[in-house]
Amino acid sequence: LKSISSPAAIMLAGVIKFNASLTELNLYQSSIKDEGVTAICEALQSNKETKLASLNIGFNSIGPAGAKSVAAMAAVVASLTSLNLSWNDLTNEGRDMTGIAAIAEALKVTASLTECNLRNNRLKDEGVSAVCDAVQSNKQTKLASLNLASNDCGSAGAKSVAAMVAVTGSLTQVR
Repeated sequence: LKSISSPAAIMLAGVIKFNASLTELNLYQSSIKDEGVTAICEALQSNKETKLASLNIGFNSIGPAGAKSVAAMAAVVASLTSLNLSWNDLTNEGRDMTGIAAIAEALKVTASLTECNLRNNRLKDEGVSAVCDAVQSNKQTKLASLNLASNDCGSAGAKSVAAMVAVTGSLTQVR
């Protein structure tokens, strides 16, 4: 679905709340923003029968508030294996790390996620390190692919990536 906007995403959430057969939702570049992603994530959380495995919400102007909603959903939806949050603004241009901190907390507890794309979100060293520390601490992680490219990361973030790769046996691809 392309260019559906926040109000349409909120309406879509009403359907998602009761749909038990949806396995993939691709809303890449749809302009759903924080309001739309929050409604969708709340619907997924409340749907105890959801089978959603893949959620692509890249390029949607999602900020820290939306990231917190995604994190709350990702921590409890056991069917979710692939999450694309690329090309958003999860840190509000690197000024507000609460959204990426919430995503990192979810990565500490989720055991089903195998792919996570956080490309181009201005995570900087602090955000990249939080994500890497979270993945590294999750002994049940199945994460095989993690994309952290284009996040204004310096040497501190690079060291965190190296430390994570050294001890996380499930990772086969890190960008």
